[in-house]
Amino acid sequence: MNFNIEIVKVLGRLAEDVYSDNNLKNMAKFDGYQVKAFSQPSNNGFQALLLEKIDPNTAGSKYVFAFRGTEVSFSTPVETWRDLIQTDVLDMGLRDVPAQFLEAILFVQEQMAAVPDLTVQNTTLTGHSLGGSLATAVSYVFGFQAYGYNPFGIAKNDLFTAATIGDVFRGVVEDVLPFYVSDPTSVNINTIQNTTVIHAIADGLGLDVNRLISALNSSTPVTGTPGTNINVVSVGADYQELVSGLVTDIVGGLIGDFQPIVEHQNTFAGGFFSHGIAALNENIAIYNNLLTLLPGYDYLGLTDVISNVSSRDNQVHRVLVGLADLLQIPGAGSLDSPALSGQLAQHTGLNLSLTALTNLPPDEIAFNATDNSATGLAYRYALSHLNPFVVIGDASLYTPHNQSGELDQYDPSNDQGTLSNNWIHDRAEMLYWQMKVDGEKAFASDAHPYVKDSPPAVRFVDHAGGRRIVLRNKWIGGSNRRQIHFGSNNSELLEGGNSFDRFYGMAGKIMQIMQPWRTA
Repeated sequence: MNFNIEIVKVLGRLAEDVYSDNNLKNMAKFDGYQVKAFSQPSNNGFQALLLEKIDPNTAGSKYVFAFRGTEVSFSTPVETWRDLIQTDVLDMGLRDVPAQFLEAILFVQEQMAAVPDLTVQNTTLTGHSLGGSLATAVSYVFGFQAYGYNPFGIAKNDLFTAATIGDVFRGVVEDVLPFYVSDPTSVNINTIQNTTVIHAIADGLGLDVNRLISALNSSTPVTGTPGTNINVVSVGADYQELVSGLVTDIVGGLIGDFQPIVEHQNTFAGGFFSHGIAALNENIAIYNNLLTLLPGYDYLGLTDVISNVSSRDNQVHRVLVGLADLLQIPGAGSLDSPALSGQLAQHTGLNLSLTALTNLPPDEIAFNATDNSATGLAYRYALSHLNPFVVIGDASLYTPHNQSGELDQYDPSNDQGTLSNNWIHDRAEMLYWQMKVDGEKAFASDAHPYVKDSPPAVRFVDHAGGRRIVLRNKWIGGSNRRQIHFGSNNSELLEGGNSFDRFYGMAGKIMQIMQPWRTA
């Protein structure tokens, strides 16, 4: 599979452009392409464009078929939901091949006849939502490569048992016959063409009757093999985009390569609104920017990491902010995800790798942090910033953050270095519980300590970052809770308890500690 992020970006924008009525009516030019042909008005709602590339510097094939799908409307969500479920799902799941599939096949077949140099090799298909499913169906019929954006899965569709285009159309006619005649078994499909029944079926499917009759007689073979299709799907942390996911469960899986993208903002109603092509294209742009830093990944590989990053807020933004802090991008905290990813994309040639720490036990995190290598340095940086991920790269990446040996391990034999083994292990414990608490969106405060799975009774406080994690053991309670404090560059008053507490200073600042306290 040749996965090209520039082609994904361009075809995603074309899948969005097809929603513009202007582009369907005018020979518009956009995104390096111009409209060469467009579908005629249809009673079943089918709309599509044939586009020809006019800018040789634009990624993508010479020709592109773009199919319009079902766009989410913020102003009428109930009506949009009804369209998605009652129309798209019922057509795909119960009628096997919806009328728009038939229209798509006819439109492509007619354009292949009208444009002599249009071939499987120089043409791709694109579409969003139902449009992505149309692209998949046409791909199966003719063998084009298709790019689907939040498409509906159609792997179980009866289309894929047909040998010819005529078979596809005869299968649909047979499927809908019960809606038009009381005894479908009495009707011979081969002799139905000059009857009032075929006119009624054509009208019901929103098809021109002459085009339907011609298609019923077509002996053009169905390839039976889709192109190397790519499905780009917006997902949440659980890998399940609401709208496409629900439909996929009903009518079958996606056909081709699956490239999920974690949405970059937490929206009302979750994946329902992230189903839209504009939101997905914004997510694609962010991922493409990230991949300039992480060239060894595709969308699936990047999502595998991001979806495992524990964060109380959005996971994508958490990764972006962490990378921006590492690369010392000014004003990173005030930038939104698209702008921040754009800033990150300017740092090329770093060839970084990203590892989520969420599923690692604290002992393993600490062990990796004590390694005397660039990897160990990266882990100690992650601990110092309480990052739920580690960025591996050349050691020089961390030089600006280690000017005075802030990330060096402490060596008691010569009293050199900063971070002791105790600090590393306690910090790894705090990071582990922080990731667990954040991943569950749970409380872990003095008033509402975290108690799930009976954790150790510990109170972690990071004074520099202002974060505290309070754990309560149901057997011990809070009276014997250990205090583990990490100081800041300021002077602080720290109060211990009656257990084995630890207090760590920063940059040599003096800490005043109130008893009772004991150090381990």
